[in-house]
Amino acid sequence: MKIGGAESAGFFKEATGFDSESEVTEIKRSLPNGKTDMIKAMGNTKWGDIELKRGVDQDKTLWNWRKMIVDGQLKEARKDCTVTMLDYMGSPVVTYSIINAWPKKYTGVGLKADSNEVAVEGITLCHEGFEIQ
Repeated sequence: MKIGGAESAGFFKEATGFDSESEVTEIKRSLPNGKTDMIKAMGNTKWGDIELKRGVDQDKTLWNWRKMIVDGQLKEARKDCTVTMLDYMGSPVVTYSIINAWPKKYTGVGLKADSNEVAVEGITLCHEGFEIQ
């Protein structure tokens, strides 16, 4: 993932929420014979929140980005981002270009002393749409 075109936020083991949906508005109309029917028209487009999870390391890029929101710097925090999904050989499969994203939620590491699972952090992004390249 790249934030703002320059910073790399690392490799993610999970990425979900790349969805788009159009609201439907029903419009009642009168027909020439005096009867009425309903047609369905497109309403606003909604974009799903994107959730990204990765193994924790010493890189604080995600937390620093989220901290901008906590500190009230929404305008500065809005960034165009790219998420490239790779196959098992490391070759690009699909790239999502995300428009005006900002982190609405940061999920830190859950600690459990008797577990051998990889520590994972996550971030949830709001955005104004994406393009698939």
